[in-house]
Amino acid sequence: KRYLVLYFWFQGCVHCKHVGPVIEKFHKSNKRRNIAFIGIDTMSKNKKSLLESIDRQRYDFPNYRYNEGVKELTVNGAPIVIVYDNLQNKVLEQLLGGSPDYESKFSKVINNLPFE
Repeated sequence: KRYLVLYFWFQGCVHCKHVGPVIEKFHKSNKRRNIAFIGIDTMSKNKKSLLESIDRQRYDFPNYRYNEGVKELTVNGAPIVIVYDNLQNKVLEQLLGGSPDYESKFSKVINNLPFE
């Protein structure tokens, strides 16, 4: 996939309640586009707690625990969404926090990606 959306979240995060459903919606509506969505739970202590969190949130996109190979990234809070371009090898956008109007902000970012 050309684009990667990394969503850093954790169970109990107040603002993640606004962002998570938006990420899930865009994941479902963009399955045929050249974009991948990955969630990273920053607080789960083990695989069991991660799976319980994913089940509660009803996330269909792949999710990992923060300490499973992504510790090289510095994450200072949640939710954080990073949009990465694999072709250009760079971060295109970083969105911190969430709000009730998050969907319109995220939509602008996704809709402005140059798909070829």
